[in-house]
Amino acid sequence: MRNEILDSKLGLVLFSFNRPEYLDRVIKSIQRNYSLNNVDFYLFQDGPVNKYTGIRYADDREIKECINIAKNSKIPWQIEKYEKNQGVGPIQYKAKKKLFDGLDYKYVLFLEDDIVLSRNYVRLIKLMLNQFEDCEGVGTVQCIGKKKLNLDNKKDRLRELCTGNYQLWAWATWKNRWKEMEPYFLDYYNLIKNMDYRYINIFKIKKFYLREGFKPKVPSQDQAIAYARYKAKMFGLNTVVNRIKYIGKEGTHQTKTNYLREGWNEVKLHEFNEDRYIESFAEINSKLFWQKQEQIYKDKTSIPVFWIKSAYYTLLYILFEILKRNQKTFNLSKKVYKTLKKVKLRILDSEIDEFEI
Repeated sequence: MRNEILDSKLGLVLFSFNRPEYLDRVIKSIQRNYSLNNVDFYLFQDGPVNKYTGIRYADDREIKECINIAKNSKIPWQIEKYEKNQGVGPIQYKAKKKLFDGLDYKYVLFLEDDIVLSRNYVRLIKLMLNQFEDCEGVGTVQCIGKKKLNLDNKKDRLRELCTGNYQLWAWATWKNRWKEMEPYFLDYYNLIKNMDYRYINIFKIKKFYLREGFKPKVPSQDQAIAYARYKAKMFGLNTVVNRIKYIGKEGTHQTKTNYLREGWNEVKLHEFNEDRYIESFAEINSKLFWQKQEQIYKDKTSIPVFWIKSAYYTLLYILFEILKRNQKTFNLSKKVYKTLKKVKLRILDSEIDEFEI
């Protein structure tokens, strides 16, 4: 087993907000990881009060507790603290700008505060970054796996890979790949910047994706990266076997009800000693993976349905903007926003599947 897998340092970014109990579990899982040599650690701590609306989303006590958890851990975190609330989408882009552009990291791993890692997660990410660095078409790598595998199936499939998972959690990429994706990501970012992220107009975003011929599952920052990756003619790689446990029952994009309905409570995180000795993952057929990625994300809407969808999104976009015009209707727009996010319109949103090799 090689001591150094990558030829330069790995930047590890952890995003934190107001869930100290989750953050503590995540940091402890990172501490237990093997292969933390040649890794620099960055905690991006969001602020409590939004800079654009003045709405408070967290207590100062929660923010302070998160920072203290990081400071008191065994990991030498470099803490980037924001006094004002940025929102999950904007703060993640600022982290990319800082590490790739400001600090010139060649490899970066991005984590959120509700993903518990296996002990070999960082090592496996390093392996994937090394193995697929020169592989045409690979844009991102992750080891979050598939939910519906029992333990016996997992043991036989540790080196297998798939693509198509819409959750871009605990993922890593290369600077040169990100720079190819970034111009397309900015098309999305320009729709959400300089506003309260919790009040972004999802219908404006959906209309944008429709016009671009992209079929997202949800209009989140994860799917914005998937969009940028798709437009740059790249695909994501994921291990078939999960090496994470998602614990985020409650958060910006999650509720306890949805967490249970989606079956995340049933996913088990198993530690495999074999992961310490894996030297490579299964080889992939880039052309085949890209074809499947294109099949997943390419919007094949007919012209009549396109115009129906476009009119639908335009109507809801206008309604949403009207509700946001003054402070008196702001709270109402928040309720409408949350309600509309829960509406399941099968004709407009399709499921994302996975492809294995």
